[in-house]
Amino acid sequence: GKGGKTRGATAVCGLAEAARAGRAGTMSALFDMPSLVVVLVLFICTCTYLRSMKTTLFAQDSPNSFLRGCWKASRVGERLSPYMSIVCVVMALHLVFF
Repeated sequence: GKGGKTRGATAVCGLAEAARAGRAGTMSALFDMPSLVVVLVLFICTCTYLRSMKTTLFAQDSPNSFLRGCWKASRVGERLSPYMSIVCVVMALHLVFF
């Protein structure tokens, strides 16, 4: 019944709390080096994926600096795709086992 679902959700939350307790306090992802790498790689992968779906989404000569940054990130993802995939696998292993 409902008790099983509640206990399962509590156990999952408890595991998440325990995982967070082992990390470096309440540091922002921008000041924690492994988290910063995760955010940058996810940003590059997301921009590359979005540009592959709609090529006109990001323009190199866009007046919006954020869209220019997204264009640059998508180019990095396109040109370094084998290295980006290796970085993604290493990050996943690091997050799971460390």
